[in-house]
Amino acid sequence: MSKAKELKNKIERIPSFEDKLGIRYDNISIITDDNPDMNYIDIVGDMIEMDRKKISKEVSINTKVTIYDSDNDIIFTGEDSISSDDFLGFYTFDIFVGSINLNNISKILVYPY
Repeated sequence: MSKAKELKNKIERIPSFEDKLGIRYDNISIITDDNPDMNYIDIVGDMIEMDRKKISKEVSINTKVTIYDSDNDIIFTGEDSISSDDFLGFYTFDIFVGSINLNNISKILVYPY
């Protein structure tokens, strides 16, 4: 199994947050190079509108990624955002993680706020 597929199995979402904001994440993927220990990862996925009435006007819809190690310590956090005015019902988020020890990742949490 490739490292990207192995890491994809560690992705978790918070569907109740998605429901509250009227969106849903789909096709969350990991893009990485082939170095087995230290390398970059890019976390990408689709944000899809589910209920326009729940999407607040004049605010941003933010996607947060938090990565945890085997001790459940946070080893990375990053975000991407789009203004609700620019959100047309579909948006592909992209969060670049940079160099990180892939063998130390136990969970990748992706959620809106």
